[in-house]
Amino acid sequence: MKSRLMLALGAAGSLLLALLLFVIGQRDRARAKVKEVRVQSATMEANREVDAAVERERAAARQNTEETRREHEDRPADRRPDGVFRR
Repeated sequence: MKSRLMLALGAAGSLLLALLLFVIGQRDRARAKVKEVRVQSATMEANREVDAAVERERAAARQNTEETRREHEDRPADRRPDGVFRR
């Protein structure tokens, strides 16, 4: 009778230990997943910032190109090239 009680307590203890290890493993997996999501979020945010900076630079370049084109078109006729360029 005592051996059966000890056997039952040992089995219950083993079951509790297995459950504890399972819960710890799940917690570790959840922490790893949270860390992965944070890294992905930071990467996406950095990509958005880079894309925004690139778009700002493109807009500035377009504006500069438009201003240069306008200046070229608004030049007086005597200052425009005649089509004969020296090389």
